[in-house]
Amino acid sequence: MIEQEAGIDELDAGNKHLIWSLMGGEQRCDTDFVDALVEDDAKQLKQAILELAARGVPARHRSERVEEYRRRLSKIDPAAPPDGPALRRLWLKGEML
Repeated sequence: MIEQEAGIDELDAGNKHLIWSLMGGEQRCDTDFVDALVEDDAKQLKQAILELAARGVPARHRSERVEEYRRRLSKIDPAAPPDGPALRRLWLKGEML
């Protein structure tokens, strides 16, 4: 599916390290695209769901941040995209706002 969307020349699905560094759970958690990172364990998953439900509805949903995401993404040079860790640092420090 990854190669179908981006093309094998752009993103080789066989390069597991690259894929996980760009789209894996840690990357999604560290760039605020998921609410929690949980081990593949039913008890931990249940606990995370209960904790997130207890927090209630967020003040601002991710779907309301589309323009912010677009601004951030527009600052990436497609000819020299950052690797996963570099993207995380830029994203978290707000350098991409």
